Amino acid sequence: MKIICTDDLDHEGLGFDDTLVCENTNNHYGTIIVKLLNDAEGKYDAEGKYIYSSEHFQLVEDDYKLQVFEP
Repeated sequence: MKIICTDDLDHEGLGFDDTLVCENTNNHYGTIIVKLLNDAEGKYDAEGKYIYSSEHFQLVEDDYKLQVFEP
């Protein structure tokens, strides 16, 4: 299994590439890691204001091909 980072706003074809975060993980640990990464992505700044991130992490099969923007 692989863990990838994608654009959460679904901007397919608009210049956003998938990013490989981790590979060769199993489903159990991959699910835990993805949950931790997605929960950590919503962060707070020094003043306590919530900062939204457009990145989304997901667990995919080993044969998944990363999306690469090619103009």
